[in-house]
Amino acid sequence: MGRHSYVPKHPLFSGTQEEIAFPVPLPRQQRPPVDSALVHRPTADDVLPTGWQRLGDSRFQVSLRWRRERPRFAPVLALHSPLLIVESMRQSAILLSHTEYAVPLGQHFVMHEVHYTAYPEGLGIHVPPGEVTAEVTCSDVRGGRRITGMNCTFVFRRGGVVAARGEGRLGITSPAAYRRMRGERSDAVLPHQPAGVDPRLAGCRGPAEVLLALPAERGRWQLRVDPRHPELRCSALDHFPGTMLVNACCQAARAATAPEALYPRTMRLRFERYAEFSPACWVEARPVPTSSTVLVAFVQNGRSVLRAELTMEPLRNAGRPGGLR
Repeated sequence: MGRHSYVPKHPLFSGTQEEIAFPVPLPRQQRPPVDSALVHRPTADDVLPTGWQRLGDSRFQVSLRWRRERPRFAPVLALHSPLLIVESMRQSAILLSHTEYAVPLGQHFVMHEVHYTAYPEGLGIHVPPGEVTAEVTCSDVRGGRRITGMNCTFVFRRGGVVAARGEGRLGITSPAAYRRMRGERSDAVLPHQPAGVDPRLAGCRGPAEVLLALPAERGRWQLRVDPRHPELRCSALDHFPGTMLVNACCQAARAATAPEALYPRTMRLRFERYAEFSPACWVEARPVPTSSTVLVAFVQNGRSVLRAELTMEPLRNAGRPGGLR
């Protein structure tokens, strides 16, 4: 099978399935970049996939570009960020939904469940970059002609070495259904935000990245975001995006296990409802005694928003032969 890249006729259109321009094989040297509209990112610099090919009826290979200098995915000591793994899963699934399953642009994608396992020997920033590939298998495609969701499994390889495995369950909603579901919340705006915790506590490089607010109780923080945060560049944003919640999970787990330098080797998330801009959404992180597990819960107005389980492991010698120790 040939490799593919794809640029939509009109990058912002939300047309019907009949209007979708299906991908055609192109020689590698002629492949244009993957358009940012196909992965629901605001700029070309945010795009991780560089192309894809079909391996079978429901199996695909997506090539990706992992650059350590991306501000959103700063390395965690010697390893690529876990956020890069999750975002690669998200963008690959959305790309294949549009190009291989004829989901129209303009649809809303909702993460329901996400799980990954990281393998340090494939994530070290000292390893020669090379091309990252993801073998993606799509299953339980729901909705008939108008797809409303699917499950995806992922195996990421870097230089032939497995870097991560993951799986996710996503839902797909039309713009009209989304407006009905959101109601008056669709016009929500971000209120004034409280100050963030010390960036070092959350494992951040600077105040603009911090998603946990002061004052902080032990293991409990209000979710907050700096207006300069890059995730707020997305248009028509009326709630805290799922990618931001994943980041907040990592920050809460790091803060709960400080001052140890730990890496989220595995992460399992279940999204139960949107995290609204108001009222306050609370993030609670609790290390499980005598284990490396940290449980994280997001609660808003007394209702569960997100539950997560992370395995936090030491970073000594991470990213070099031998991995985590």
